[in-house]
Amino acid sequence: AVTDNGTGLSAEKLQELEEKPHYMEITDERLDLRHGLGLLIVQQIAIAHNGNFKLTNVFPKGCEATLIFPYIG
Repeated sequence: AVTDNGTGLSAEKLQELEEKPHYMEITDERLDLRHGLGLLIVQQIAIAHNGNFKLTNVFPKGCEATLIFPYIG
């Protein structure tokens, strides 16, 4: 899992990303930030290895990206 301390995402944006990660721009004019293809690539890597990708907000602000892979022992 990787966590940042940014502004986090709205519930609507989290749902959009769960359905299909894609390029997003931040609408806050004070910030020059973008979420790029990285989320889509991470999800595709997880799926290629029979895993899952989960993106959640963390308290008090920020996001956590988690990759979950099956145990093969």
